[in-house]
Amino acid sequence: MHHFIYVKEPRNLNVLTAPSDLVYKEILKKLLQEQSDIKLQHKTQEEQLQQLIKLWSHQMKVPISALSLMAQTGHLDKEDVQRQLLRLENDLSRLLNYLKFNQNQSDFRFETCQIRDILIDLIKKNQVFFLQKDLSLTIDGDWKLKSDKKWLSFVFSQILDNAIKYNKKGGQIIIKIKENQILIRDTGIGILKEDIPRLFEEGFTGYNGHEHQKATGLGLYMAKKVLNNLELDVNIESQIDQGTQVYITKK
Repeated sequence: MHHFIYVKEPRNLNVLTAPSDLVYKEILKKLLQEQSDIKLQHKTQEEQLQQLIKLWSHQMKVPISALSLMAQTGHLDKEDVQRQLLRLENDLSRLLNYLKFNQNQSDFRFETCQIRDILIDLIKKNQVFFLQKDLSLTIDGDWKLKSDKKWLSFVFSQILDNAIKYNKKGGQIIIKIKENQILIRDTGIGILKEDIPRLFEEGFTGYNGHEHQKATGLGLYMAKKVLNNLELDVNIESQIDQGTQVYITKK
């Protein structure tokens, strides 16, 4: 919690002319400017947070509407219900993680991690989405490193979510793991060349995000921030209509 001391500028500040008074005047002006900057910064942060909550609420209404329609019509397909509930769970998890990360960026617990195991757990959790689009998946290799399992899982969930969301029906996701590198490749619709440099900007959705109306523009932004704290790099290569390759490497 930040506490601010509000300093009221004397009305007759201009009459202070002695050397010591001028020093005091400069200090006071600096304090007032700093106070103004802090207030503006907090106002901007608050507006960004309100915008984010609004955006996320809109995104979560999609699966809620789908579930509501199923309940009204009595067409409760088990797999479809699972998909919508999982979508809600994933969206809520991302929002909570985003808020947690912004408030406390030192929340990292390092332990020995098996990359393959983390990815397989995520794949199992999201298998309803793989089945829906008839996606095939191959995973090869492993990498044991000291890292934070929870935050690594969060990063992989962002990348896998995009690989599923923007893939073609009957497409592939290929994961290749080796010492110091993870490659997650999909056969999806790809990313425009001019969008690639901006993918990790906060709120940037690009052409694909606008087309699919499913993107908040925070997944890759957060993934990059988290990976930076884990001393890992992320790079993306893509070709339109051929797919995307995401490389995660040791710095």
